Amino acid sequence: MPVTVRWTERKKGRTYFLDIVHDGRRKKVSLGPVSSREAREIAARTERELLLNGWPDDKPGNLTFSEFMTQYFDYCIATKSGSTVKTDRYALQTFAKYIGNAQLSEITTDKIEEFRLYLLRKVKPNSVNVVLRHLKSAMSWAAQRGLISASPAAKVKLNRVPRNTHMRFLDDAEIQRLRDAIGDDLQLRRVVDFALWTGLRRNEIVNLQWSDVDLNRKVLIVQNKAGFRTKSGKSRSVPINSQLEEMLNVMKAAGARHGDHVFPLNYWTLGQHFRRVARAAGLDGFNLHTLRHTFASHLIMAGADIRSVQELLGHHDISVTMIYSHLSRDHLTATVEKLKY
Repeated sequence: MPVTVRWTERKKGRTYFLDIVHDGRRKKVSLGPVSSREAREIAARTERELLLNGWPDDKPGNLTFSEFMTQYFDYCIATKSGSTVKTDRYALQTFAKYIGNAQLSEITTDKIEEFRLYLLRKVKPNSVNVVLRHLKSAMSWAAQRGLISASPAAKVKLNRVPRNTHMRFLDDAEIQRLRDAIGDDLQLRRVVDFALWTGLRRNEIVNLQWSDVDLNRKVLIVQNKAGFRTKSGKSRSVPINSQLEEMLNVMKAAGARHGDHVFPLNYWTLGQHFRRVARAAGLDGFNLHTLRHTFASHLIMAGADIRSVQELLGHHDISVTMIYSHLSRDHLTATVEKLKY
């Protein structure tokens, strides 16, 4: 058999790779964090490709970028979370529209740099960086597979984005303006209230299932599952306050349980819809993640300690949570300024 699944034992478990032998040539290809079954499926596909087409780098000039995407997405689906695969598709399809039906071997560092500058005229630097990171990963994978000699994206630098040490959040009046702009859009109203009361990320919201909701214990569990992985890789629990408990009970009583997901919404569509409503409320530049900052900021101003907020947000490093610490100092300063003697 020209393609054999092998593995190495590591502290976090087995890491699988393919041992490929064909026509006197040998290559080892790492598969990353996949299961034994997924590794066997990838091996079977690779063997079929090998028998039909020979070594991928025998005819590198004949592989178009679109054809490469098909191969790469097979790998992504087998090894990555559903939300990451969606971003992979978005990034590579955006690049494919820019370069047309170019061959993989024709893609150069200059062409990717031109693409970076093109995107900067349309979206924010941080959004461009998201696309570039996924494109870099794809090109690196192509080089590892021998589809190209080296990644043309390796030398393309990400845009410098100043770290925002004072996160923008909504005050009480702005929250009311947002709710007014939502009007009778009940589903969006529920998502917004849910985010304000829990601080969950957008991908955590759209991947939350009813099995993650324990109304008896009044807690939500944000955890890894098929097609979804938490940002830190760890699970966390978030308490359900009385307002959220009431909302979730109403949703269940009204038959709002459409399948397993609490909010059966598309990640990208939800983000776009929220931004439109935010603009209508006069809150330009705000996105759904702003509600996460709002949750954390109001907790700090209400006297919550930074460690508790870190745990609720699921931050791996407390230094990330510390961006909110100035609010505690500012709020205390405003409080003592009320003294009149």
